[in-house]
Amino acid sequence: MLALLFAVACNPQKEDQNAPQPVLQANLESAGAGGVTINFSSFYSTGAAALCVKAGEEAPSATTIASSGVHVSFDQSVKDPRKTTISIDNLDESTAYIAYCVSYNSSNQFSNIQKVVFSTAEGAVPFEWEATRTALLSYDNLDLVYGGSEHRYPNGMWDLERFKRHITYKDASGVEHWLFDAFLAIEFVMTQYDGSSLITNANGRKSGTKETWQGVIDYWFKPGQGFDALDTAVGEAKLRIGAPPKTRKVVMCLPDAIPNAEYNSLTSATIYWGMLDGERMDFAKAENRLRALKWYIDQVREKWDKAHYQNIELAGFYIINEAIATEKYGGWGPEYTRWDEILPAISKYLHSVHESLSWIPYYEAYGWSAWKAFEIDYVQMQPNYFWGNNARFSKSNMKDHISSAGISMELEMDSDLLARNSDALSHRKRFREYMEMARDFGLYGKREFSYYMGEDAFNSLAKSNDEDDKAVYYELCEFVSRNIR
Repeated sequence: MLALLFAVACNPQKEDQNAPQPVLQANLESAGAGGVTINFSSFYSTGAAALCVKAGEEAPSATTIASSGVHVSFDQSVKDPRKTTISIDNLDESTAYIAYCVSYNSSNQFSNIQKVVFSTAEGAVPFEWEATRTALLSYDNLDLVYGGSEHRYPNGMWDLERFKRHITYKDASGVEHWLFDAFLAIEFVMTQYDGSSLITNANGRKSGTKETWQGVIDYWFKPGQGFDALDTAVGEAKLRIGAPPKTRKVVMCLPDAIPNAEYNSLTSATIYWGMLDGERMDFAKAENRLRALKWYIDQVREKWDKAHYQNIELAGFYIINEAIATEKYGGWGPEYTRWDEILPAISKYLHSVHESLSWIPYYEAYGWSAWKAFEIDYVQMQPNYFWGNNARFSKSNMKDHISSAGISMELEMDSDLLARNSDALSHRKRFREYMEMARDFGLYGKREFSYYMGEDAFNSLAKSNDEDDKAVYYELCEFVSRNIR
């Protein structure tokens, strides 16, 4: 490959004022650790240049590309379109870039600037909406919305009407306010796929296959429900009360890549998940489990790109397992999950395309204090206090854990606090203590929270005519709407 130095003259003398303007098409051939290869096809050009800029940084002008970029020349003995390839090395690893490319002629005329979006992480290619991010997207109030498995129907159908109550609320005086700013699309099992599981240790269920994983994706991207309904609900709210203070975001659950078909039997099949690129995946091999997870991530990202949602953004993915057992950091049965072979490799893959990784471990779960080593971005620990049966829980310990690890917390409730239940009073009391803890721990207004609300308890509260239910509902909504950083 011929590399040329391109000098931009202070007073260029154009050889032909009527020469056709150069035309360039630039396409990504490959990208990997530390480098990129781009294919050029041009008309009316003698050479071309490419300048790689980290995603989110200022876009260069054609003159800057020509003066600072890497150059190639086109073979003038060949008729248009003239083609060549350019390779650029010594780039930072696991980083999203945009290659800005121009072609030029002997009269120092430039083509229009072409952009090639890529990442130096192995296999990761960011979409432009990811590449232009200057940082990972954050959220303040993450609403856990369960859906996908047939066992949740009809409550599991996230349609427009159901989402509306999670987007905004009207206070006691009738004024409408924005509510949750992020939504975690989550599911644990898919009963319609032979009852297979997306998570390790799901009551003895079979490990989920590729078909199971695809089923979750298809559910959330089905027109008229899931993300489509969420996008519509946010758009309608904008028309009523104006734009929200922050863009509404989505976090997608990430299935466990379980090594064995029966998670707790190390002698059960490891070749059970399905095929990728004509090869049957063997989950005994870490590289195959990583390939499957990357396939899932890219399926979600590609569908998101094609959907062209106007009011929501994909902010990242979520580790569905609530404990991460490893040899190094302890925990029961690390041989059944082998997380150390997956993390932080999957984190790096996500970060290369500016997607985040979230986790909500149960109280003092295995690995909770090692989240930084796993390169997880957002962690909210579950107190598991709402149900009154967590003998290990103490508020002082919870506060110490949050402070020492630099994490946040989840707020938990379900239909047990509804007035129709005989023990609602004790559950309401404990739920209100969650909001008190958030303030006492110095988190409120400063950190993100996640919200577990059972399958449909929030909607039940919103629709209830009971005065005690309404009081809890308004307290929760006010808590959420004011927790904005």
